Amino acid sequence: MAQTLKEEVKRRIIEAAKAEFYDKGYEKASMRTIAKRAEMTVGNIYRYFENKEAVHAYITGSTSEDIENAIKKLASHKISFETSVYGVKPNIKDISQMLDEFADDLVGIYVSNKEEFVILFTDEKSKEMLTSFFWKIFKYIIMTCYPLKKFEKQVGIITLSFANSIFAGLPVYFKEEQESAHSLANMLKIYFRIYASMLDFDIRMILNSLN
Repeated sequence: MAQTLKEEVKRRIIEAAKAEFYDKGYEKASMRTIAKRAEMTVGNIYRYFENKEAVHAYITGSTSEDIENAIKKLASHKISFETSVYGVKPNIKDISQMLDEFADDLVGIYVSNKEEFVILFTDEKSKEMLTSFFWKIFKYIIMTCYPLKKFEKQVGIITLSFANSIFAGLPVYFKEEQESAHSLANMLKIYFRIYASMLDFDIRMILNSLN
């Protein structure tokens, strides 16, 4: 009976914390408000979780891992193998196809864990981590596609700017109600392709300026 009671209390904490993080984001959420939502004292929450960060990690841990795996999958795409073994140079079409797969993966994670997914995308710490992953991928792809070794610093700045811009806009797609997962995936693919085209254009501008 006591164990059942503890599980019920923990469930109430988690549900209250999800609502608080979803509505306010991690930074503005407070343990006091979570306690109020759960109809218990703050002290009672601390019996289950050390701090707000621990509650957040418990809620988003699995979803965060899924997103990281999707990004790592994008980073370890067959582009690496083909480039090293066959000397194949990827182009904007290849990049767009890779981003299409990434969009499908993201939507799949979102459909499975909507609240947790949105919470992650509105958390500044998580956004920084995801932006960093995306930036490294973009930089790697561009340095592979184009003869720009002498301009790695400039490419790094451009790709970092694009990575930040992409993740600044992504939460809008997931917080707004979509007609279906298919519709959401298509919108994300368009979104990613626009950025891929813009990035390709900017890099070509650098190449033209060198001639």
